Amino acid sequence: MVKRAIKALPARQVNKILKILADAWYPRGIYPITSDKDISALLREVKKLAVELKYKEPAQKNISLATKELAVNALQHGKGGMASLNFIKKSRAVSIQIQDFGDGYDIDNELNAGGGLTRLRDYIANGTFAYEMNDEGAWVEVQYYALKGD
Repeated sequence: MVKRAIKALPARQVNKILKILADAWYPRGIYPITSDKDISALLREVKKLAVELKYKEPAQKNISLATKELAVNALQHGKGGMASLNFIKKSRAVSIQIQDFGDGYDIDNELNAGGGLTRLRDYIANGTFAYEMNDEGAWVEVQYYALKGD
């Protein structure tokens, strides 16, 4: 259906649509975080995606370590949660979003105190880290952008 609709458009519009789609985030899946087993399943998916996007070993390790840190925090401190895994194929970018069900905490203090989240800066040196806290839990997102050498 989509292919027929695109074929009916002028070539210039088709190229514009294809360029937008090439830079769009695609969902990989949503994963529960209720046990160590769930975290292992999430990490396997992250590893598979990193391999599919042709990340080299150091980048695979960093994105896996960042995901593990966030997932373990959600399980241990946030009463469990959910993870969303997304990617942009063209730019080989990965996004991991984790929502937990805890009471929230002072993440700024954690980042400055040298806790586990501090290591995220090392794991995602060529990425971004965003978060939001409220009384219903924490939402954290890591975006990792593969560089030429990754």
